[in-house]
Amino acid sequence: MPLAGDYAGEAFDELLAWARIDRAELFLTNACLCAPVTADRRHRRPSADELTRCSTYLRAMLELIDPPLVVTLGATALAALRLLAPHRLRLGRDGGAPHRWSGRWLLPLHHPAPRGRLARSLAHQRADYALWRELLDACAPRAVRSEPGAAGATGNVPGAW
Repeated sequence: MPLAGDYAGEAFDELLAWARIDRAELFLTNACLCAPVTADRRHRRPSADELTRCSTYLRAMLELIDPPLVVTLGATALAALRLLAPHRLRLGRDGGAPHRWSGRWLLPLHHPAPRGRLARSLAHQRADYALWRELLDACAPRAVRSEPGAAGATGNVPGAW
């Protein structure tokens, strides 16, 4: 399970709780599905070749789930999406703000690992997660009021942001 059992996972859980985001609302995956590690079993950044090999699976997951909002945690995840559909986003410049990407919203955020706190303060990360909460609420399906049996009655439609 991504972001579980280590410092980054604990920091992630704290940020989610602070923003009132339940993990059950999210589908979490890694850009590199093989979870590369060093010889001493520590997580390491995936190579460009590993990201490329996993991009087919990542593309299939996005097509299957079809989320209205994708949130990347860190520069590696943001770069992995570039393999699926081009974008010119950079985490340092574009992080913490929603952008249109491949027919959906993309919110690039810093990774919750200690290195991410060096690039973006806890206060900024909390603001980013609060924005994530707002975007989740804006993208949530909303009930459509219509007369029973009326033409075009659909029940729920996805919210637009």
